Amino acid sequence: MIMTITFVNDYNDEITPEQANLSTAYIKVYSGAGVIKKKEIYENNILSFVCYYKFPSESESDIINMFSGGTIPFTIIETEILLNKKIETEKSYIGNELKRKGRNLYDSQGMLLCEETYDILTDMPMYNKTRKFFYDLSWDDFFPIMNAFYDEDRSLNRIRYDSYGADQQEIYFYLDGTPGDNDLPTLAALLNITMAEMEYYISATLEP
Repeated sequence: MIMTITFVNDYNDEITPEQANLSTAYIKVYSGAGVIKKKEIYENNILSFVCYYKFPSESESDIINMFSGGTIPFTIIETEILLNKKIETEKSYIGNELKRKGRNLYDSQGMLLCEETYDILTDMPMYNKTRKFFYDLSWDDFFPIMNAFYDEDRSLNRIRYDSYGADQQEIYFYLDGTPGDNDLPTLAALLNITMAEMEYYISATLEP
């Protein structure tokens, strides 16, 4: 595959090679046929991290062997398309030692909907570290207005809502109807979604 090399800054804006050399931090992106294959993250013109996007036909052990001889940390990312959404499984290594595993769910616009962290020893999700997000692009195009938190049994612990409006403080919602807190139908109305759509945020399960 013929690779095209481009450079981007911390804001994911494309820059020239000359601008990259003058930057304190930049990313070197390798693409083939419009698909990103590898990203090299540089700090002060020194390679500090590598992200490698694995094709289904590639062997994970071969990829590990390709990078494990050096001292640069690297992450292998495998992508699965699920309806109109995308799941990325990330495995981060130093040498040939797995340091972190996680999965992320993105919508069709590339917004992060759920992040899931795995226990490396059991290869199972740690649901108390799962986070789910909801965005209102009419208010803000980067920060989620809703963050959902969970317990170890996958059940909802709490949801934090903040529309970032000047006159609105953070509001917490609980599934058990904790006195003094708003209920989930109220939250669904604030988000302008149905209770059927709200169901996704009641459990820590990543797949919609």
